[in-house]
Formats: sequence, C-alpha cells, structure tokens
Amino acid sequence: MTFNHKKFRFDLINKRIVELDITMQIASEQIGISKATYSRVEGGKEPDIKTFGLICGWIGKGVNRYFVKQ
Repeated sequence: MTFNHKKFRFDLINKRIVELDITMQIASEQIGISKATYSRVEGGKEPDIKTFGLICGWIGKGVNRYFVKQ
C-alpha cells in the first residue's frame, strides 16, 4: 500500500479554502492540532498517524481513501 499524499493534500486544501474559506489557524483549531503542524502537512509533509486520523475526521473522508494498492 502506498500513501497518496497528493490526494490527501488536495482534499485538505479544498476543505479549508473552497468549502469553508477559513485560515490555517482556524482549521488547525477545529482539527485539534497546532497551526505549525497544519502548515507543514498542507505544505507537503506527511502527517504522523494521530494527526492523519484527526485530519481525515475533519475532512470527512475515510483513511482508506488515501492508500493505493501497488
């Protein structure tokens, strides 16, 4: 299984900007992570498993959406 970070980032950015039109600060508060962590993930860093789960819950998509069989 491979993590599809491109799809994950797309959904994350789409949720924050297109759907909610909110700042990174507000998004990070809603998710329950620091703004710095949110910024790193949106910028391309892969999240740790806890952060990944929190973000998936906030996005409203299941974690399996972001994994591809090779």
